[in-house]
Amino acid sequence: MNCYEKEIKSILLDMGYEVLEKGWPDFLAFKNDRMIFVECKSEKDRPLKHQERLLNVLCAFGMEVYIIREPKKHDPPSWLMKMDRFKKEGSWKDLE
Repeated sequence: MNCYEKEIKSILLDMGYEVLEKGWPDFLAFKNDRMIFVECKSEKDRPLKHQERLLNVLCAFGMEVYIIREPKKHDPPSWLMKMDRFKKEGSWKDLE
């Protein structure tokens, strides 16, 4: 797990989620009756074909799937990072 993934895991834990990290995508996080799938990518990185296929399948079955992108150097602190719901913009408030 790289430093960025550790930071995202910490944020999810702080938000009250339990986080499983041995998975596909990077994290399966859940709290109460909510479960989300999180894939962490660098600013320029894109999901590989097999990852995109899996993320699309999860979305097709109604799962909440997020790609969280690492901020650019001039962006706000990590807790304000832009977050994409798979192919759709969102914010951290979507996870509360």
